[in-house]
Amino acid sequence: MDNIKNEHNCDCPNKDLKAITTFEAYRYVFEDINYKSNFLPQLKDDPARFIDANGKKKCDYLNLSMYSKIEGAKEKYYELANSFPNFNKTAGTHLANGILDAEDGLITEENYSSHFGLYEFENVELKNKFNVIEKL
Repeated sequence: MDNIKNEHNCDCPNKDLKAITTFEAYRYVFEDINYKSNFLPQLKDDPARFIDANGKKKCDYLNLSMYSKIEGAKEKYYELANSFPNFNKTAGTHLANGILDAEDGLITEENYSSHFGLYEFENVELKNKFNVIEKL
């Protein structure tokens, strides 16, 4: 985040973030919970995809996309999968759940579908907190 701040002269993260009060969260993953991309922000997973992006966009893609409600996660997954035929190849094929708490990071406000972004703290191992619960 510091590199983005300096390179683009912007705030990063650039959202109003809040501390986590322990709750259950959902994330799209691949079947093997240890798969390298399951808990890697898009910017870190595929930096070339964002080479021409501005600082705000790069910063936004440093958070992990999650949901607070299983219904919201499923509904949005199928909506995106119908709009983007290869969505499952990048986002995942399964749904995982886990308990987030204050030591994991800071989060953005939820939207209408219960989606929020997690800016995780250094050395957090989310794969140890999440379990694959179903195929999407």
